[in-house]
Amino acid sequence: MLIVCEGKKTEPGYFKFLRKKLDLTAADIVVSGESDSAPGSVVKFGRDKLKMDPDYQYVFFVFDKDSHENYDGALQSIRDLGRQPK
Repeated sequence: MLIVCEGKKTEPGYFKFLRKKLDLTAADIVVSGESDSAPGSVVKFGRDKLKMDPDYQYVFFVFDKDSHENYDGALQSIRDLGRQPK
């Protein structure tokens, strides 16, 4: 499972805590807060990670709606990602 977050500290910290609390191994969940905070950047970063390692069974993108201009475009990119053949 890959979880790509917009934040570098808070969101990854939440998911790493959850992983520890549920006693999941690091191999089960990879939490990354390395992307820019814009939704499109989060999706692009996750898509690039998938290209490097297509074996993830699940990918989650975590970002705020706020007033980002590309919010709707990021959601469409996620939907499109789910339609691509593996």
